[in-house]
Amino acid sequence: MDPNSLTELQLDALREVNNIGCGAAATALSQLLTNRHVNLEVTRSAIISLSDLVILLGGPDETRVVILLALRGGFEGHLLLSYSNGDAVDLAGILAGSSATENSHELSDMGKSALMEVGNIVGSAFLNAVGKVSEMILLPSVPTLIHDPNHRIVEQLASLRVQEEEEISNLEEKLLVLETRLSIKEASGIQGTVIIIPKTNGLSSFLRKLGMKS
Repeated sequence: MDPNSLTELQLDALREVNNIGCGAAATALSQLLTNRHVNLEVTRSAIISLSDLVILLGGPDETRVVILLALRGGFEGHLLLSYSNGDAVDLAGILAGSSATENSHELSDMGKSALMEVGNIVGSAFLNAVGKVSEMILLPSVPTLIHDPNHRIVEQLASLRVQEEEEISNLEEKLLVLETRLSIKEASGIQGTVIIIPKTNGLSSFLRKLGMKS
């Protein structure tokens, strides 16, 4: 399904599903962080190219920490949980203490492991909530942590799309992107972004599950 062909009603339905999934993810993250309050600050949808995704992440040369999961089942695609380097170090420090950092700016292996567990919990909570709405059994892949400049993160995502969709993919391919910002107020304003990129070839069947014509 061409993302450009989505109607405003269909986009509204997908945004609402994203809100439900990210709300569940925020609750799960709050529980993991000993009930620190996690706010959903911004939710939006956009139809952009992979090259535009580099800009959305903060520009080609900015280095970020991204936990990447594949979404499997009737709602397929990818989930990216993205943090600045500083916020990733701070979050890992909350979860794993001083052992999370090799110094004040770099993540240790234990810190990376803690962040991947965050990705696993966020991804599972998101899919469980979406699964209840759509009456589907949805599962995330094992999370992968990527610590690279944004242009390299997007190149890796493009490579995954080629492998998983078995179709030609390039940096100008149009994508539906659902973006939600999560902030942890009691933790020095740590802010992360959840980016959901559904596979285009599964949107029609998913919308039908929601009772919508595609």
